[in-house]
Amino acid sequence: MQSEEEDFEQRLERSSRVLAQALAWAQEHHPEAGTYRQAAFGNAVQSLVTGVSGGYGGPSVREHAVTLALAGDGFTAQADTDRGVMNFLVQDRRVPLPGTWDFERACQFAESICFGAITDIHRRAWSCHREAHFDDDPEDLNALYDRADD
Repeated sequence: MQSEEEDFEQRLERSSRVLAQALAWAQEHHPEAGTYRQAAFGNAVQSLVTGVSGGYGGPSVREHAVTLALAGDGFTAQADTDRGVMNFLVQDRRVPLPGTWDFERACQFAESICFGAITDIHRRAWSCHREAHFDDDPEDLNALYDRADD
């Protein structure tokens, strides 16, 4: 029988392999995209496939948007806590849970969110957090701040 530590080490190793595979996929399919977007894609795919995220920093607004997209026809809610506002995601059961996706399907799901134009899903993710992280794409922040001023 495998110990919890050995199980954790195997899960971490698999997660690192998926992260590297996702970054390579991003560099091959979107070589023109900047490092910010490629890293967000890697983290998002890693999370969808393994349930673990954060290998390349984050979370950026694009990673938050991928998570928000998992709600599908579900919904999000906010609640005040003693540590501030928490955002809850009630997922549509037709959408697979993080950690259960196969690699190609995860890439297809995250691709347009991580490499496409800023859309309503990004603005919804932004409205939940409203704070810039060091690994948000400056172009994304400009688009989100400009839109927020409207």
